Amino acid sequence: MHNHYSFIGGHEGQWQVTRCAAIVGAPVEAVERLNVVNTSASQLGQRGTWVLQGFTSNVRYAEPHEIAQLRARQDLLFEKIINSIHAHAPSAKICFNTNPGDTAEAVNRWI
Repeated sequence: MHNHYSFIGGHEGQWQVTRCAAIVGAPVEAVERLNVVNTSASQLGQRGTWVLQGFTSNVRYAEPHEIAQLRARQDLLFEKIINSIHAHAPSAKICFNTNPGDTAEAVNRWI
């Protein structure tokens, strides 16, 4: 397992896409399903209508045993955080940054 993730939009995948809207820039093509795999886009055997690539950055700041613990729990933890925010503040805006330098830009997209 490594820190690269590919989000593959198309006709197959474990997630059903119920809505797709552009916030900034041109929209991606609408798809029926989304698959998330722990592989970089360059190593994919599966192709879809589009592929978005991301990575976890916590590996840069953690020891190997901490990384293993984080990876084992991060998907469930992320779901719990997002669902808790939604339950307690349904109109809350959620934004994601790619590094500490673009945090203000991420926030400004939603305010």
